[in-house]
Amino acid sequence: MQHKEKMQSQRIYGRLGNFKAIKDEKPDLIVGVLGCMAERLRSDLVDKKKIVDVVVGPDEYRRLPELIDVAFNGDKGIGVKLSKTETYDDIIPHREDGLQAWISVMRGCDKFCTFLCRYHLLAEEKEAARLIQLLRKLTVSCTRI
Repeated sequence: MQHKEKMQSQRIYGRLGNFKAIKDEKPDLIVGVLGCMAERLRSDLVDKKKIVDVVVGPDEYRRLPELIDVAFNGDKGIGVKLSKTETYDDIIPHREDGLQAWISVMRGCDKFCTFLCRYHLLAEEKEAARLIQLLRKLTVSCTRI
């Protein structure tokens, strides 16, 4: 495990330690870990850290409501498959009418973990096209970016 990954996993376990006391008082509380480290640590989070009810990798976010329902019914909600087709291009931020807007330039991190490199390379061109399309749309609506 690389140093950055080790630090990230220690941070996750530290936060879980903070939630343990709360979960002891409120056993119906659902605790979840989401993102690439959830995918990476899934077996440890599910088998050893009994506090975790939901483990969701970066490409399973669309299943989050379903996985939370699974956890509320007493099972572990686990979704950690990496997708070769997920591009996140249909995620459109909710905007209020106004003169200013923000755009998300990047999804996830840019640490290029070994197990994620191929997905980053496949998505870069699609992401650039999505950003250009979003910028044009905001410019037409006279929004200051």
